[in-house]
Amino acid sequence: RSISEAQREVFALHEIAHTVGRSLDLEDTFALISGKLRAVMPFDTCVIHVLDEKSGSAYAAHVAGADEDYFSSRRVPVGLGVTGWVISNARAMRSASPELDLAGAPDELRSRVRGVIAAPLVRDGAAYGAVALYSSDETPYTSEHLRLLETVALYASNAISNSLTFVKTRENALADPLTGLQNERALRLLLEQRLAECRRRPDAPLAVLSLDIDDLGGVNGAHGHGVGDRLIAEAAGVIKAQLR
Repeated sequence: RSISEAQREVFALHEIAHTVGRSLDLEDTFALISGKLRAVMPFDTCVIHVLDEKSGSAYAAHVAGADEDYFSSRRVPVGLGVTGWVISNARAMRSASPELDLAGAPDELRSRVRGVIAAPLVRDGAAYGAVALYSSDETPYTSEHLRLLETVALYASNAISNSLTFVKTRENALADPLTGLQNERALRLLLEQRLAECRRRPDAPLAVLSLDIDDLGGVNGAHGHGVGDRLIAEAAGVIKAQLR
């Protein structure tokens, strides 16, 4: 049985090493990692966390398994709980109480989850996320489980980092860095799509709305371009809050 389990682990790790990173699609990468993990690790829920540096907390970029609604909506402050500690220290952890990671969770979930194990996703020596597994099994995670998860996280780190960079680059190519609104390139693409739809459906409405901030030049002249930039960003925030 031990030989059989070892063969299964080696095969799964071999597949991860040779297939992860082939696609820059983020969801494909996440699904591959959580799927291959299931072949070598027992868990009810796999959560891949990614650090949001602006807020100092990690969000669930991918959830596979039970209680998806809860874990998907959760934010993990860096340094707090098992997952937060793993990200803060860039070190894996097992045999800690899952209660540390489930503060605020429903009582039913907290009583059901008996084990948690987590390993960091590392880039340039610092953790930018973590892979956490939660289990309702009475049998605790072992040092062998920790070794396997660390190995998978090592393979996954570069692949996920590359996919995140690809997504960010693609978004930046179509977004204005000051306001986060879509830029001229995005406007042209969307306008071409909308015009094509209108040609197929003559009754489809089409409107272009242009907004202007009064006396922006005067604000820049009196208070400097930094204040003018903040004014533009705040106006963009109002637009994003009111219009789809």
